[in-house]
Amino acid sequence: MSTQKAVTSEAVNAMGEKVEMRICSTPTEQAADIYSMLNYKKMPFRKIKVCRTQSP
Repeated sequence: MSTQKAVTSEAVNAMGEKVEMRICSTPTEQAADIYSMLNYKKMPFRKIKVCRTQSP
C-alpha cells in the first residue's frame, strides 16, 4: 500500500497570502480492491487548497 502518496506544498502568492495545497495520488488496482473490501474511500481527498494572510 506504499504506492499511494499524499503531498503538501506551501507558497506565498503575489497578494501575500500563504497558499497550501494537498494532493493525493490515485491508488493502484490492488489497493483500490482492498479499500473497497474494507469500505474505505479510494482517495481520502482529491485536492485541498487553503489560502490565508500572513501576520506581520
